[in-house]
Amino acid sequence: PQTGSTCPFAGWNAKQARFIFPLQNEKWLDYVTNTTKVTPWRLLSDTDRTSYYSKFGADATEPFGLSVAVSGGLNAMWLVPDQSRKATFVLGELPVQPVGVKPVPKIFDADGAELSADDFDFIYLGSEVPDKTFVLVLGKEGTAHAGELSQTTYRSSARMAPETFTWTKVGDGDWEDAANWSPAGFPILPGDSAILPVMTDDSTVTVRVNEPLRISSISVGQQEGQLLAGKITLEFKTGLATNEISGAMTVANNGVLTHFGPNAAESQKLHLHVSGDMTIAPEGWIDVNYKGHTPGTGIGCANRTPYHAATASHWAGSAGTAKCYGSIRRPVSYGSGCSGSNPGGEGAGAVGLVVDGTLTVDGTITSSAEDTSGPFRGAAGSIWIICGTLAGRGSILAHGAKWTSYGAISSSGGRIAVYQTAAADFSAFGGGKICTMAAKCADSACGTIYLQGKDDPDGEGRLIVDNINVNSGTYVTVFGEGVEDLDQPFGEVIVTNRGNLSIYPGKRLLVTRGVHCATNGRITGGADTMVEFVGDDEATFTGASLVSVETIVCTNAGKVIRFGTAAADKLTIAADKNLILKGDEENPVSLLSAVDGMPWQIAMNANPGVVEVEYVAVKDSDASSGAPMLAIDSQNLGGNSNWGFSRRIVPGETITWTGGLSTKWDAV
Repeated sequence: PQTGSTCPFAGWNAKQARFIFPLQNEKWLDYVTNTTKVTPWRLLSDTDRTSYYSKFGADATEPFGLSVAVSGGLNAMWLVPDQSRKATFVLGELPVQPVGVKPVPKIFDADGAELSADDFDFIYLGSEVPDKTFVLVLGKEGTAHAGELSQTTYRSSARMAPETFTWTKVGDGDWEDAANWSPAGFPILPGDSAILPVMTDDSTVTVRVNEPLRISSISVGQQEGQLLAGKITLEFKTGLATNEISGAMTVANNGVLTHFGPNAAESQKLHLHVSGDMTIAPEGWIDVNYKGHTPGTGIGCANRTPYHAATASHWAGSAGTAKCYGSIRRPVSYGSGCSGSNPGGEGAGAVGLVVDGTLTVDGTITSSAEDTSGPFRGAAGSIWIICGTLAGRGSILAHGAKWTSYGAISSSGGRIAVYQTAAADFSAFGGGKICTMAAKCADSACGTIYLQGKDDPDGEGRLIVDNINVNSGTYVTVFGEGVEDLDQPFGEVIVTNRGNLSIYPGKRLLVTRGVHCATNGRITGGADTMVEFVGDDEATFTGASLVSVETIVCTNAGKVIRFGTAAADKLTIAADKNLILKGDEENPVSLLSAVDGMPWQIAMNANPGVVEVEYVAVKDSDASSGAPMLAIDSQNLGGNSNWGFSRRIVPGETITWTGGLSTKWDAV
């Protein structure tokens, strides 16, 4: 039934005719009728729901159900069996039956031919609701509308064909208000399409969606031939539910998608599943800036400038209990608000997009904080995208912000993750930008970017920490302390442009294919921190001089690690730091140059911590800038300097000196 339609039950009261519709997330809608009109949708709580009917369809996969309480010997039921037929239904007197037993009505099409009851799914609720109340669950392509009623027969007058609706109201309004569309009604059927054009040159219109959508297509923004300067925003107030678009979705120029906010709790997010392609035009936006945590809320809430993926400045050192949080691979969290109730201190919201086809971003997707002259900034939020292919030349942003009039107060960057299911690399988005940088001052650090192509094992894509060459000072992107999914290996870790990935005590950074630090990017860690090469894939290690953790380790037999040959690629084992490289007798760990024939460098301190280099195969390694390197039960493949190779010495075994005059005791 559509808001504003007429109830055909003259003389019935609200308790005698009631439409009940199952939705996602265990929620139901109650469309209460009276003698002259249908009231707007009302959401029932679980408690309310059980007082009206028994729960059916635990996952609520069918979009509609219908309950009609009958009285005075009248038996009637709404029903549209599919989108191509009108039908007549005749119900006889039915005894009270147990829940789940199907009554067998006679069903006729518009020409009077009897239809099979097997085409429909009837559920009789029995004694849990008033006698002679029937519940019908329609198929996924069905709908239910009010129509003409006779003593025992109902002939449907429903809209059964898909419709294209165009928004016509010059002003804000609700999606579900039939008066706002042409033709009258609103997009609700799975085959319906919605067009939301820019209305005038100076209009700023917000259309609010209050219940999850399940329609065919949406186009919001300037339509073909329009050159209007106004803006139209589609705001989703659909909780955490996913809005389903079975065809294509377009965010045209001057069109915006967002979710309702800000919110103290993470109760509203923008979740879309587009089965076709999705396009964001150059001046189109998905914008959830300021839609996250309200000031004073969020795990990272701190005075002036809060945390999310990174630490940030906080006025006079007042970080309080703020800590970093969220998921690198599956980011869904809001950005935290600043302390107090300060305007402009709202965090950014959360975007989740699943696009089965190509997602073309020529415009902007943003969950960012914004620079202002005021002192209070929220933290950036989260963007999680799963698509066949990411294409375009636009921007995907979750960056922090600064107080522009002061310049030394700024907030944390957020998190972005992009998965491709049809493309192996991201070359189709080669002209675009993905950025979680800090604000442009030395008082906060960037967030995280995770990219996974179709050929990457799930979870083993690239982690990127890129601060766009902004000096973050003492602030860091945190690996630990409330951050999720750290125990699974990444394929590659790239820290660049003054990014600083800080591994917290007790945490291991696991990688399968490589670690790369460049342009003053750093990986740092204190006690009990580790970079560990795992898995069977060949790995590359560049920028090793910029990695400072307690232990570098690889114990995967047969693993191949190739080291860079530039000055910044030198692997340096400082005093009290550990190096553990172990294969086995048949499958050594191979330590090779990234460029065959060119030396790679390692510098061992004279007083290291634990050094265990066993069952390795070494080639083209120059260790001359440090203490000698000793490899036990290992292979010298040639081109090595200041390396010694020795078989394992059994305790108690006699060793005979073979060295020359005045040579070193520790030369093997």
